[in-house]
Amino acid sequence: MKKAVLQNYQIQKLLPHRYPFQLVDQVIEYEKGKSIIAIKAVGIGEPAFQGHFPELPIFPGVLLTEAMGQTCGLLVQLSNQDWEQQQPINYKINSAKIGVFGEYKVKFFTPVVPGTLVYLHGELDWTMGSASCLKIKAYNGDTLFAKGTVTVAMIDKKKLIPQTETLTT
Repeated sequence: MKKAVLQNYQIQKLLPHRYPFQLVDQVIEYEKGKSIIAIKAVGIGEPAFQGHFPELPIFPGVLLTEAMGQTCGLLVQLSNQDWEQQQPINYKINSAKIGVFGEYKVKFFTPVVPGTLVYLHGELDWTMGSASCLKIKAYNGDTLFAKGTVTVAMIDKKKLIPQTETLTT
């Protein structure tokens, strides 16, 4: 196995997700502005397996899609800060922004079951303003679990906070 480019603790400083929703364990390949490969180790202890499906545990496709999206978010974020391997990461540079799905189209081929090491690949297709479209796939060796495209946009966190009105009686 390849040596990790980014370890879990570094990913936690870049992504806003936390257990049980942080779905990227390591990054093993990164090429600035081009592509990324991350790993998700799917174990029987995944919370989703309690209900999906206890008698035949299958990792939910929506979580696999989210894992690919998180991987793409890492590629966009690192590329936006012009990061190269072996350089220190500026964890504060995008602290006011968050990556969100704009659109995704995914086809599923083989179910992911407990004990699977899933490789998550993202390849930049285009960028326009704060939005980027990436080709994605989840695989292990010759086994393809899913592939498709995802659009990720980096937006200000403040725009996600709903404006509330004060109710008067």
